[in-house]
Amino acid sequence: MLETSGAAGLVVQTLQHVFDGYGVWGAFIGVYLTTLLLTEVITNNAAAALGFPIALAAARALDAEPTPFVLIVCDGPSAGFLSPFGYQTHLMVFSPGRYRLADFLRVGIPVSLTYSIIALVSVPMFFPF
Repeated sequence: MLETSGAAGLVVQTLQHVFDGYGVWGAFIGVYLTTLLLTEVITNNAAAALGFPIALAAARALDAEPTPFVLIVCDGPSAGFLSPFGYQTHLMVFSPGRYRLADFLRVGIPVSLTYSIIALVSVPMFFPF
């Protein structure tokens, strides 16, 4: 649906504009950040479903191997540590635990940064562009 409507191409053009000059690595990181941001506001399954055609379109636009792009889409939606809204169990503990959004950010930022660095380095190490 995203590919036939042209939405995937539009997102890829935006990613190319933002990460222009950074080549395949820039697009790779852009796809990851897109799915990471999506998973913070929608469910991880929906973020992966939306990120998949974007990843394929980005790989095709750069004439790169699509496997690392698809795999990073699997990692991005799993990194929803910054808000309670993207994952069901976060919402289950949010109110009863009297957590605030600042609590998620305080703990989630270091976890998200660590997870992101590991994912962004290990995927291309095992599945090169």
